[in-house]
Amino acid sequence: MKTLELNINLCDDMMSGKIRSEVRSKDLSVHASDCVQFVPVKRCKDGSVVPAIHPISNMPFTIERIIMGRGLADNAAMFIYRKLSSSEKREYTK
Repeated sequence: MKTLELNINLCDDMMSGKIRSEVRSKDLSVHASDCVQFVPVKRCKDGSVVPAIHPISNMPFTIERIIMGRGLADNAAMFIYRKLSSSEKREYTK
């Protein structure tokens, strides 16, 4: 399972399903169908990033699609996520 940082301001909406996607820098080590776990982070005014506490860190997601091009910057991609069901969680934790 791979880990991705997620801004604490987006965690509630991602967890509830209100948002299912985000634009981030291309990461060639992450692929569609990968199982990911979000690490909540808070961005400080000085530019530093510090860990935050949020229940999303205990919820695995899968990347359904990665979209590149289509008006996005050359170094950006849109990641579309789906929260894993209970049975899918068991498969990924084996």
